[in-house]
Amino acid sequence: MSSTISYEIDQYKVLLCSRHSSWVNSYKYRAVLTLYRENSAVATLKFMESVGNRQDYFFGRNGQEYLTLLYEIEDFDRVLSLLQTEKPLYVHLRKNYQSSGALQLGLGSLSSDPEPVGEEEG
Repeated sequence: MSSTISYEIDQYKVLLCSRHSSWVNSYKYRAVLTLYRENSAVATLKFMESVGNRQDYFFGRNGQEYLTLLYEIEDFDRVLSLLQTEKPLYVHLRKNYQSSGALQLGLGSLSSDPEPVGEEEG
């Protein structure tokens, strides 16, 4: 049975990379969002041209589990919009108990609290 790591997010930082950055060329990231809880980074969302068969993962960092979720670059605007408009917002990673070296693999997601049907946002 798998378990899930979840953090409520209260801050985020945006990093947009130029196509000419050596960091982009070696890792294929076009944008990175770092998510924070109480001024502590808890997750990174990495946006690239193609995720391919790569998987979301987590690892131990400063006594907590740090999440990394991988997205296609065309998802960037939707994810950024969620961060700008929804509160509370949570990041999750469901562990699947496979590992790749020091990394533990899983399935990541973002979610809000339930909202009433037909609620108008304004």
